[in-house]
Amino acid sequence: MTVDSATGAETWIRRYYQLCGAKDIDGAMEFWAPDGKLTFANFEPVIGRDAIHETLAQIVHNWIKETHSLHHFWLLADDLVAFEMDVAFDRHDGRHVVVPGAAVCRIDDRRFLEQRIYVDMTPVFAPSDAAASATA
Repeated sequence: MTVDSATGAETWIRRYYQLCGAKDIDGAMEFWAPDGKLTFANFEPVIGRDAIHETLAQIVHNWIKETHSLHHFWLLADDLVAFEMDVAFDRHDGRHVVVPGAAVCRIDDRRFLEQRIYVDMTPVFAPSDAAASATA
């Protein structure tokens, strides 16, 4: 991995999530290996840059804005990074929902080989009444 420290990995990963939050999926794909694997929440794993692009491009239209607050980075091995995050969503119905999560990533040559994102998206997709209680 050319991201040679927890600080380097953190900076690199923060940039990736800024692109995702800006819905710049084309830019975010530069961070993925051609045969990368994304496992997001309890969705089926997605393999390959094209499939990951399609999945992310479809999902980001479910909200107006998302913001990732990343914290507690750990460089576990030369190619393995873990971190925690809070993800804030501004929904189309005006609700603001924040969900906690974590991710484990395998990285090689500044490309994601694999990302496993653990987050409960239930409040994000919940009907308006249920989302209101998740923000309290």
